[in-house]
Amino acid sequence: MSDQQYYFRPEGGAPKARPAHRAPKRRTRRVRTGRIAVVLVVLVILGLVGSYGYARLRFSEIRKIGVSGLNTAGTNQPMNILLVGNNSRAVLNGSQANAFGNGSQVGGARSDVTMIAHLDPITHTVTLVSIPRDLF
Repeated sequence: MSDQQYYFRPEGGAPKARPAHRAPKRRTRRVRTGRIAVVLVVLVILGLVGSYGYARLRFSEIRKIGVSGLNTAGTNQPMNILLVGNNSRAVLNGSQANAFGNGSQVGGARSDVTMIAHLDPITHTVTLVSIPRDLF
């Protein structure tokens, strides 16, 4: 009787072999719960890494322009900058002009966005205040 134990059925008959060591159900549940937890943690990590990668990709698609002369480090005085955008249709290509109208159909340039950027070199912060076009 090395690996198996034998027992007799109450009504007699041939002995039936059964394994000597059975894993308790509690241990099986622990293993299953542990595996599920590991899979969930891996899925959460993959989701976070994927979201971070997607955000970096989208951020890299934004066109950035370096502006010289905004260095306030020497004075340590805050600076306010007025930002004005417009919605001129002079730069639209063919398909966009068909959808939104071209420069000759819709003339002029209107102020679309007006913002004030407040640069504070002491706290290294930038604060933007948007002024809606209707209030201008």
